[in-house]
Amino acid sequence: MAIPAFRFAEIGGGKIRYVDAGHGPSVLLIHGSYGSWSHWTENVVPLSQRARVIAPDLPGFGASMDAPVSADLQYFARCLQALLSDLGVDEYCVCGYSFGGLIAAELARANPGKVRAALLMSPPVLGTPHVVRELQGQIGRLALRGALKASVQVMLEHILLHRPHRRTAEAVSITIENLRRARFRARALQDASSLSRLVEGISCPLSALLGERDPFYGGAVDVAVQALQAIKPGTSACIARDAAHWVCYDDPEGANEAILRMVADRDRLTSGAGLDGRRSVDELRGSNPVH
Repeated sequence: MAIPAFRFAEIGGGKIRYVDAGHGPSVLLIHGSYGSWSHWTENVVPLSQRARVIAPDLPGFGASMDAPVSADLQYFARCLQALLSDLGVDEYCVCGYSFGGLIAAELARANPGKVRAALLMSPPVLGTPHVVRELQGQIGRLALRGALKASVQVMLEHILLHRPHRRTAEAVSITIENLRRARFRARALQDASSLSRLVEGISCPLSALLGERDPFYGGAVDVAVQALQAIKPGTSACIARDAAHWVCYDDPEGANEAILRMVADRDRLTSGAGLDGRRSVDELRGSNPVH
C-alpha cells in the first residue's frame, strides 16, 4: 500500500510533517502518545479514496518540531488548527487515537464552527488499571536495559494488539521508530478527568470506538462506554470485537468504517440518535456513502 508523500508546513516558527491525501470532506487523524502519523498507516490510503485525509506528526513526535516542555492539550490543538488553516481547511471531521483523542476533543470544544464531528478511538475514560501500570513498568525496565525490541514485543502483545496476525514485523518497526523519535512525554496529560471536562464542552456530534480487549478498560469495555455516555449523553459508541488499544491497526477495516460513518453522518447525527454502545463494528460494515 503506497503512502502519499510527506509534506512540511511552517507553524509557529517550526515545521510540522504531515500526510495529505485524497479529495472530499476533510478528516484530521491525530495519533497517540509515543506515536506519529504512522499510527494510521493502515487507514490513510483506504480513507483517502472517499475523503481528504490529513495525518500529521504532532510537535514533539516523529519528524515534526519539538514541543515545549510546558505544552498542554491547548497547545497541540492550536498547532493543528493552524496547520489546517494553512492548508485552507475551513471545516473538518476529527478522529483522535488515545492521547490524540484528548486533542481531538479539545479541537472540537474550542472550534465549534469548524469541527463538524469528532470520533475518539480508545479514549482514556477509566484511568490506567494496575495491571497496565505493571506492564508499563516491565516495558520501561526492558528498554532501560537496551532490550528495546523485546519491550516493544511485550507492548504489542499485552497492550496494543490482541490479534496475533496483526503483531507483524511492520508493527514492531513502526513502534520502535516512534519510540526513538518521541521527545515529548504525554502521559501526564492523559487522564479521565481531562477527557470528562473536554467532552462536556463539545457541541458537534461525538462518537467513539473502543477495543473490546483494550487492557486500559480492564475487561469491562461496556463500563467504559457507559462512563463516556454518562459524561456526554447521546454519544455514538461502538466496540471493536477482539481488538486491543491500537484499535486502528488491530482492526483497520472496522476503524475505517467508523471514520467513514462519522463523515457520512456529520450532518445527520443528533443527540441520542447514535449507535448503541454495545454493538460491534461488524454492524457498521457495508455501504457508507460520504457526501
